Amino acid sequence: MRTFEEMITSFITNNPTRRAYVTWEIEQNKNEPFARDYIRVPEGLLFRMVKSNPENKYNLPDYKIFDFKFSVTNKTDYYNETVMMTYAMMLTNSAYYLITQNRTEDAKKYIAVVLTAKPNYQQALELKRKYNL
Repeated sequence: MRTFEEMITSFITNNPTRRAYVTWEIEQNKNEPFARDYIRVPEGLLFRMVKSNPENKYNLPDYKIFDFKFSVTNKTDYYNETVMMTYAMMLTNSAYYLITQNRTEDAKKYIAVVLTAKPNYQQALELKRKYNL
């Protein structure tokens, strides 16, 4: 297992000029920690790996805002529920990051998408209320 962690970490550390991203389900598996010197900044539906720096507030000038458009369906199967929950969870995380960067208008856009995907998503409703989005 340690070899796997070192291999994945090496992909990130040996390519400093390239951005590295992970998905939320990779981050759920705490049994395979990698890139321990990196923080995970939510960016759209992914986490961007950013080298830890205690002096940096993780202001990423190249942080991209995505224009998410999708059709909401009445389907409640596993696939559709998982996709809508992924949108809700990751875009709420991205909205919170944007709030920390004083980009509330961008955060507001993401919260609107979240509440379209999952109208009762509690974390998004709390951000909307707390930050008057």
